[in-house]
Amino acid sequence: MVSRLPFNSLANIIDGKVSEPRRFVLKFYNNKCHYCRALHNTYVEISEDPSNEDFYFYAFNTWDAPPNYFGAKLNFEGVPTICIIDAVPERDARYKVIADPSKPNKTTYYSKHHIQKFIKNYRISNE
Repeated sequence: MVSRLPFNSLANIIDGKVSEPRRFVLKFYNNKCHYCRALHNTYVEISEDPSNEDFYFYAFNTWDAPPNYFGAKLNFEGVPTICIIDAVPERDARYKVIADPSKPNKTTYYSKHHIQKFIKNYRISNE
């Protein structure tokens, strides 16, 4: 399941204001991005895959954040963007932003396989 994340919750995650360690997958989008809208169903499917039950899946509308927030905090600017964040209480979160695909999907930009591979590789390198 994917839930929409409000800005204050995102800021708390990034700043380590969480009650227990958690791992998040976030899709950053905006309302005018046709790739973002097209990617919705694929992202929901990935979130519902039982192999991903160790992650919390959220979507965040970048228009809900102050200008240049993501360039400064998470080092990205465009949408759609997929990011994994490891949040630990009282520490700044660790994060990894998905690389741009060498051959973007014409409809969704990121393919389902590209996102699944990103999650799998992150899990392997951080366990």
